[in-house]
Amino acid sequence: MKKLVTILLIALLLLGCNSHKNNDDYKNILGEWNIFQYKLGGHSQGVTYFKFYQDKTVDIGGPTILTKNFYRIKEDSLMIYNIGENKPTGIKIEKLTKDSLILNNGEARSKIFTKVNYNSDNMSGIDKIVLSSSGCFGSCPSLNIIVNSDGSVVFSGVGYTSKIGFYTARISNITFDSLRNNFIRANVKNIDDYYLAEHTDDESITTTFLKNDKIVKSITDYGHYGPIELELAYPPLRYLYRSIQMDKIPGDELPKFLKFHYSTFQLGNKALWLSQSERFLLWDYLRKGIKSKKAFRQIYLLDEPFKNYSNNEILQKVETDGQYYKFYIKDEQPITIDIGFNFIDTNFKPSDFKESKD
Repeated sequence: MKKLVTILLIALLLLGCNSHKNNDDYKNILGEWNIFQYKLGGHSQGVTYFKFYQDKTVDIGGPTILTKNFYRIKEDSLMIYNIGENKPTGIKIEKLTKDSLILNNGEARSKIFTKVNYNSDNMSGIDKIVLSSSGCFGSCPSLNIIVNSDGSVVFSGVGYTSKIGFYTARISNITFDSLRNNFIRANVKNIDDYYLAEHTDDESITTTFLKNDKIVKSITDYGHYGPIELELAYPPLRYLYRSIQMDKIPGDELPKFLKFHYSTFQLGNKALWLSQSERFLLWDYLRKGIKSKKAFRQIYLLDEPFKNYSNNEILQKVETDGQYYKFYIKDEQPITIDIGFNFIDTNFKPSDFKESKD
């Protein structure tokens, strides 16, 4: 009899310990996790990001995709349930603490994840985000989009998008905050300005962040080689146009000088080259600018991207001091646009002008 009681006590003790451990596991796993180590060199493939919620849902991310799923912890396994399916996928938990998660899905090498803690101060006051994608040697979308904290949106679909042309739209403050928070997670103010993959024929994504019409940061990412947090921040903004009501700007409402995206400020034998997102930003300032008869002293010549493009026969020259832009259009009187502030003085330094190869 004593032996039976002892066995029951041990079983109850073990059950209590397992229950306590299970509760600790659920507590420790909450929050966001980024992959720390997987392969030597290059980017990790497959799952590189988790965000676990108290309601037992989890966001699972790879290099360019994010999905919503359900999860459970069963003994030493993380059970992932795809929404609408009853059969889970089990992943062995080799280690789980409040700041470290090691998983193995039967691969030769385990994946190590670390808990993410974000400092929202590094994006405090950002009120405008511009994202542009260049397209690639394939079907990558080529587009530009600007979102503002006041809810205004400007979109340009160039190729491989469901909307081609120029559009405006509105979003809520909550939507803007959500888009901005995605980039807060990427710690954009403290990461590099340029990321360059070693392969060719891929797309470039450029993103520009502003506060009070001053550029805080511009990032160029060729070949999706940026940090995983940055890669995960792109899709919600890049494909925002698919989920909101867009109002098309008729082509005949755009003046001829807005048929171009201007890429280069020439200053003597030096030039300032704008990234694609900076070009679209300038385009939008010109769109919202007002006509002016004010005389100004030309400092720069403004070029559009493709000097041999046939439309150059229409646009003959653009003179500017950074605030006023005088467009010389074939067979028309010159027109001057005032954007309200000096785009160059506000955002760039003399050292940003480099020797021109032309």
